Amino acid sequence: DGRVIYTRWDYNDRGQLFPQPLFQMNPDGTGQTEFYGNNSWFPTTLIHARGIPGSHLLVAIATGHHSDQTGKLCLVDRHRGTQENEGIQLLAPLRDPPAERVDAYGQEGDQFGYPYPLSESEFLVSYAPDGDARQQLPLSGRFGLYWLAADGRRELLVWDDRQSCHQPVPLAPRPVPFTRPSPVDYRLTTGTYYLQDVYAGPGLKGVARGTIKRLRVIGLEYRAAGIGGNNNSGPAGGALVSTPIAIGNGAWDVKVVHGDATVYPDGSACFLAPARTPLYFQALDEHGQAVQTMRSWSTLQPGERLSCVGCHEGKGMAALGQRPYSQAARAGAQPLQPFYGPPRGFSFPREVQPI
Repeated sequence: DGRVIYTRWDYNDRGQLFPQPLFQMNPDGTGQTEFYGNNSWFPTTLIHARGIPGSHLLVAIATGHHSDQTGKLCLVDRHRGTQENEGIQLLAPLRDPPAERVDAYGQEGDQFGYPYPLSESEFLVSYAPDGDARQQLPLSGRFGLYWLAADGRRELLVWDDRQSCHQPVPLAPRPVPFTRPSPVDYRLTTGTYYLQDVYAGPGLKGVARGTIKRLRVIGLEYRAAGIGGNNNSGPAGGALVSTPIAIGNGAWDVKVVHGDATVYPDGSACFLAPARTPLYFQALDEHGQAVQTMRSWSTLQPGERLSCVGCHEGKGMAALGQRPYSQAARAGAQPLQPFYGPPRGFSFPREVQPI
């Protein structure tokens, strides 16, 4: 349907080993949202994903974090589920995998990369038979191009004794993907978020209705990293020492508070937010204290309107049936309430020292 599937590195206030799920968006950058595995330990990383022609399935490579970009060939089926191993089946042969919590996942035995699906049962793929991707032996670790069936039957198509062969693409006509009309208006600098009910979904499970009064909207900016540094190692492991110091002991990104949005008594919120900016949200109580923090990020294109049912609801969850419409929908999109001045990064001399 014209959407783009891609791997995203979600490094926002979460562990560093399992933050690389599949995301989706339209070609103009609108509709950026999770596709599979953004709240999962398994697979450690999903890469090289492609949609299968005429099917709702995807083929991808399940691999590790601190590893090469090869691993196990798998199908992704969101009809079966969207987290952990719910919608994952390994290929050649087809089998259900356990939900392993492993850093360098899938780096032993047969190695696959860059699959190109011809159907749900036939694929072109880069393949190293029973090879360890980290070894540089004459055959083990060398990749050739193969035709592969889902049950494991295969035929060698291309092999080079001097180097591996990757990224097969058939030279054949194919239908042009659907072109979606773009709603982006580059004259604008904002977009609109609409939240139907902050208490819907697992993000605030167990929180009493009426607790959340506001949503704090926080932007992420790049941090200059590694301005001078060194590495050390020893019996206890290794470490990176660099400037700025927060790289090793704090956030990977500079946080900028853009303001707060009202959460109405029925749990709804509707607000304007800066476009083309990575944003995440904090659910605040009456004292301004964070009850829950979003450990991912969202972004809007200029003029885009993006809605959600609740906090981290499943992608198959329908909107809640509400009559009359929510209080936020009736009030319309509101500007963010400033957080003690204009949006800015944190500065100890500016914010704390004067006290």
